[in-house]
Formats: sequence, structure tokens, C-alpha cells
Amino acid sequence: MSLRTMFNSLTADLFSRGERGAMVRSTLITAAFQVTAAAISFGSSLLYARVMGPHDYGLYAYVIAWATLLTIPVALGMQSYLVREGARHPGSQVQLRRWADSRVLVAGILTGCLLIAASFVPATGKAGPLFLIASPIPLLGALSQVRQGLLCSVKLVATSQWPLMLGPLLMALTMLSIWLWKDHLEPWEVMTAALGASLLILITGQAQLSRATKGQFSHRPTTLRLRAALPFMAMGVLFLVHDQADIIMLGTLHGAHETGIYAIVARGSAKVVMLAAAVDLIVAPRFAAMHRSGDIAGMQKLLTSAARRVFLLTLPLVLLFLVAARPLLTFLYGQSYASGAMALRILTVGYLSVLLAGSTSPITNMSGHERLTLYSAAASVAANILLNLALIPKFGMNGSATATAISLFLYNSLQWNWLRTRLKLRPGVFGPDRL
Repeated sequence: MSLRTMFNSLTADLFSRGERGAMVRSTLITAAFQVTAAAISFGSSLLYARVMGPHDYGLYAYVIAWATLLTIPVALGMQSYLVREGARHPGSQVQLRRWADSRVLVAGILTGCLLIAASFVPATGKAGPLFLIASPIPLLGALSQVRQGLLCSVKLVATSQWPLMLGPLLMALTMLSIWLWKDHLEPWEVMTAALGASLLILITGQAQLSRATKGQFSHRPTTLRLRAALPFMAMGVLFLVHDQADIIMLGTLHGAHETGIYAIVARGSAKVVMLAAAVDLIVAPRFAAMHRSGDIAGMQKLLTSAARRVFLLTLPLVLLFLVAARPLLTFLYGQSYASGAMALRILTVGYLSVLLAGSTSPITNMSGHERLTLYSAAASVAANILLNLALIPKFGMNGSATATAISLFLYNSLQWNWLRTRLKLRPGVFGPDRL
């Protein structure tokens, strides 16, 4: 299919009244929410860092990083698991929520107790009170993920995303008002606001889910097992390690200067797959429903058409990063960041493999083959760490970018192979519309 044909198809889909048109519009709305949330996060971090200063902001960042990290084990991999089970069993969302909440609640209470205990450890110093305030955040975040997953399972993906923008926005506006009132911010005030934002996201998500599931009385599926959700939790840990390994190892092996440049480059290059991530949220419940009904031809058609449309819409950004990396970095961040141009190009090529492969993870996860995704992620993380160790000492941040790009290519190659051999599907931009 030519680029012109793909563009015409996308334009027609955007204004279509059918299922595909709804998917395209939902994807664009979801992507817009994610871009806005990223902009709010960036602006908020600038506000807090400038107003509090390095020391106080460092205390806040340290504690909130721990709270965010601990949300992964508390969530128990429920979000993706509930997307799949909710799409497979329409009308079961209320029962699924109760089942998931009871298990997340236990994990959240235990984790909260750990954070409370950390607040009394002398080594935490001034961060102690912040650990105490942050102790409910992992539980609130995990409960919110349960509701987001269930909303996605009934194809309300865009609806599930806007509270993630609303919470941080109200938090930033509150902190801005306090700063204008008294000309400074304390770490405990920002942490309290973060707790309030987490609670607001949960309350909003619950209201959305209650509205979406009003009148449901069906029984929950009898095949639910907590251990079936654990691979999704392990994936979350592995993806987190993959995202942070290059920065941590570059800082350890090559110093802070290149790490600061590379961190900017890594964050920027990840925007290449932002639209792809939004599409994955949209297509995941549809893949689950199609697989349950045995609609393999429909899965292939959706897999190929989604990959082609994402590639077409993202191609201008890819070309911008490849052609104008140096002037772009200089314009946005200053001349001191221009040396990261080659690393930006390398990472962009790595993320290009994600675009060419298409939505491989959602289809393996939603078809009950989540362990294959786990194997691919484990292999990718191992390759990333080993290649970083080998390449950073000689090539610095360009070596780290190369290691990450190769690990991304490895992950998508493995996923492509799993789909070809296990599900007899041909993923990617160049796959067929139908088998």
C-alpha cells in the first residue's frame, strides 16, 4: 500500500461513522490527553524544582520515585489482565472490580506499612515525614489502574485517560497558588498535593466506571486467577528496568555530564512511540474480543491497518529527529545539548522498529500468550544491560543509545516471531490486510 493510499484511508476513517472511525478518533483523543499530561508533568517539574531548590526538590523526587515504583507490585499486573478479561466477558466489570480491589487492597496496605516504617528510620532524615504522607499513594495508584483497565475493556479508553491529566493539573495549580501567596513551597506541601491528586484520580475513575457499568448484575468469570495477572506485573518491572538501565549505567560508567544530555535525548526520542502507545490502549480490548470469538482474519486486518496508520502519522516526527537532530536540540535546550544529536538519531532508529512491527504486545497479551511478551522483555533487558556494559566505556552516550536501539529491535523481532509461529499472524506495516 502506497503512502498516498494510506493517507486517503486515514482521512476517510477520521470522518467515518463506523467502528474504524470511532477507533481513529478515540486514538487521537487519547494521544492528545497523553501529550497534554506530559506537558503538565514537564511544566510542574520546572515549577517545583525552581521554587523548592535542589535540596528540597530532591527530597520530594526521591520519595515520589519510591512511591511510583512500589505501585507496580501493589497493582499486581491487574490493569492489562482486566482489559483482557473484561473484553472477553462483557457485563462482568463490577464483579471484576470487586475481585481485583480485594487483592490490591491487601498488597497496598502491606506496602503502605513499609513506607510508614521507612519514615521512622533515622537514615531517611528529613525525608521521613514525606514517606509517611506518601504511604497511601501506591494503593491509590493501583486502585486507579484497576478502574482504568476496566474502562478500557468497555472501549472507553479516552475516558479513562483524562483523569490522569486532571489530577496533576489541579495539583500544579494548587501549588502555584500557594507559591504566589507565600513565595515558597515546602516538600510536605507538594507531597500532600500529590496525595490529593492520586485520590482525585481514583474518585474520578470510580465515578466513570460506575456510570459505565450501571445496571450490571452478571456473575464474574469463574476462571479468574491472581497468578494469571502476575506476568503482567513482571512485565511492568522489566519495562521499567529497560527504560532506566541506560541512564543509570551511563551515569555510573561515564559521568554526570553525558548522562544529563542523554536523559534529555532519551525522553525526547520516546515521543516517537507516543501515538503507538495510545493505539495499543485502543486495540487491546478489541484483540481480546476477536480472539475469544475466533476472528483471526479480523485480528490480522486490525493489526495491519493500525500499524500502517501509526507509521504514517509518526513518520514526520521520525524524519524531523533524523534530519534535524542537532539544530532541534540546540533550539530547545541550548548549544550544550547539541552533542546528543547522534544519540537521538540512533534511538529514533530503534523506536522505528516499534512502529514497523506494530501492536505486537497487545495481541500476545490479550490472546492469553502474555508469557511470550514476558520472555521477549526479559531477553531485551538482558541484552540492553550487557550491551551497555560493552559499549558505554568506549562510545559513551552513543554506545548507550546503540545498546537501547538493539534491545528494542530484539524485543520486536521476538514478538514478531511469536505472532508468526503461535498465532499464524503477520504483524507490522508490511503485513497483509487478511490471511
